Amino acid sequence: MRHSALLGLLVLLIPATACSPGQEVYEKEMEVRGYDFTKYTEEGFLITPEKYEGRYESIGVLRVSVWPGIELESSGDASPARPGPNDTDRAWVTTAPVSRTEVIDSLYSRAERMGADAITQFESEIVTREESNVTRIGVEASGFAINRVDN
Repeated sequence: MRHSALLGLLVLLIPATACSPGQEVYEKEMEVRGYDFTKYTEEGFLITPEKYEGRYESIGVLRVSVWPGIELESSGDASPARPGPNDTDRAWVTTAPVSRTEVIDSLYSRAERMGADAITQFESEIVTREESNVTRIGVEASGFAINRVDN
């Protein structure tokens, strides 16, 4: 009996705290991520998250990280490189955004220059880097560059 009374109390408390004044509302949203490797495939280049089961020569492990350009938004005055104590009303803004396609293109071109015709164990993720008092959000892609012998 004691456990059911406690459970009942929790059930009553959860809605009360979930609807407290000042709580933000988050609208329904969907995020879909995917990569189209068609342009690389048309060049005879393989990119796959899987291991390659055929014969191959190891070329190297690659990791490409790209960070966006950022700057302190202008307030009409000369903008310092880093915000000072009087710059609390100014924010960092992205000046050069990063796309996943740009990062994958960089990974592909570096692998190809090394003599690879495939990147296996491909991975891509969003990464962060702390710079002074701002967090930069970038994109990173990595993989194992190989030259397929049985291709």
